[in-house]
Amino acid sequence: MKIIKNVDDFLKPEFKFAILGINNNREKYAFWLFLEMLEKKLVVFPISSEETKIQDQPAFPNFKLCPQFPDVIIFAFEKKVSDENYLNFLREMRDVGIKKAIFLPDQVTKVIKVFCQMNFIEFTIIDLRKILGDKIL
Repeated sequence: MKIIKNVDDFLKPEFKFAILGINNNREKYAFWLFLEMLEKKLVVFPISSEETKIQDQPAFPNFKLCPQFPDVIIFAFEKKVSDENYLNFLREMRDVGIKKAIFLPDQVTKVIKVFCQMNFIEFTIIDLRKILGDKIL
């Protein structure tokens, strides 16, 4: 099983990121993360089925519609999402060749781990609030 413990492999400033699970609720993790990444001048795309804009930035219903394909997908769902929903996103990642994912703690089930392993998707499990300021330039 490929769980990358070194988060530096996922947070390179030259990477493009997509954040799943975002909306315009300023109190939510995904919104905070999006603002932090924008402040650090990173290329970050909000992916939302609910919103067309996040903080005056265009939001996309899926990452295939982003102007550039992201290198890393950040799963920022704060509420429990079914394995099938995660697998739909992971299949989409696999199909377009995106090979890195970041999950919040308690998001990753055995089904998700096995899918990632079988499809060569590297992932790490971390709450970026704990390390963001130190890791991304």
